[in-house]
Amino acid sequence: MPMHDSSHPGEVLCDGVFKNSGITVTDFANRLGFTRVALLHVLNARAAVSAGMAVRLGAVLGGSAESWLTMQANYDL
Repeated sequence: MPMHDSSHPGEVLCDGVFKNSGITVTDFANRLGFTRVALLHVLNARAAVSAGMAVRLGAVLGGSAESWLTMQANYDL
């Protein structure tokens, strides 16, 4: 079975939220209720998406928390 490298959720988040949207990292971090530094660590793949962040991402972006956690698990594996 061929293997492929999964993208870190921060990379997906960066591409989906910040490209051509005009929103800043600080503004989005405030919407999520996280610090700018905590969000930057995820965006730069230095930190994993936690369960709490996954819930907030789902609420703010309209998706499910499970999808963010699954993406993180796939990246980790």
